Amino acid sequence: MDPRLRGDDRPVLHGTKPNTPSSTGRADLDAAAAEFEAIFARMMLASMRQAKLGEDILGGDGGTMFRGRFDAEIAATLGTRGALGIGRALADFLQRGAPKGELT
Repeated sequence: MDPRLRGDDRPVLHGTKPNTPSSTGRADLDAAAAEFEAIFARMMLASMRQAKLGEDILGGDGGTMFRGRFDAEIAATLGTRGALGIGRALADFLQRGAPKGELT
């Protein structure tokens, strides 16, 4: 079994732990929201690459591999810095819906 999966087959996000009383909190929510923003940014970049609005100046499989790694790094940086604001908005929204005192 893949160690990134819990018993209920939901993926565990990088750097997060299963939902236990000691692992809940605003810091965990912010980390999950940043990870979500990075995933969203990666998907957005992949869609932009598929549009192919110009010629491929790098060409070949090496260029494709380089672009894939570059996009992954850009997406991770966008997620970590909260550049798109999606993670912060998601975390704030989820915190408003949480029971009082659960996410501090």
